[in-house]
Amino acid sequence: MATARRVSYVMWGAFVAAVGVYVFVAHLIGASGGRPALTTFAKQIYNPGIIVLTVAMLGAMLLTERVRLARLQAGPTSEQIAAAVVRTIVMAQLMLAEVVAVFGLMYFFQGGPFDHMLHFCYVSWAMMLYILIRMPSCFAAAQQAMAAGAPSL
Repeated sequence: MATARRVSYVMWGAFVAAVGVYVFVAHLIGASGGRPALTTFAKQIYNPGIIVLTVAMLGAMLLTERVRLARLQAGPTSEQIAAAVVRTIVMAQLMLAEVVAVFGLMYFFQGGPFDHMLHFCYVSWAMMLYILIRMPSCFAAAQQAMAAGAPSL
């Protein structure tokens, strides 16, 4: 379980750094002025679309918490299965959180302002911070599921 915990924290750091790289690349491209003007299509589709997708990603991320609890409470599990479930759920949540930053980056490349892209990155980082705060409880629930399945001596 300790290895799964370390891997989850390393993956969390990698996802946070990836969003930072998105901001850095967008800043470099924005400073060079090599972006197209925001088209009417992008204004009509991206603005409401990205907001809807961001809310959907947040909902899906919170739903994965329920899936994790249901899977771990379904019955006794071994340490490897419990660690794999937690690692998979944490990875899924991190990917959903990163997608919000990718939407902001796409909006920026379509001609949107850099400040708007930063808002999406802030939401992504906030979601990742929530995941970091919830990670210890995920591993605690996995250990409780293992303890419940342990044979009594």
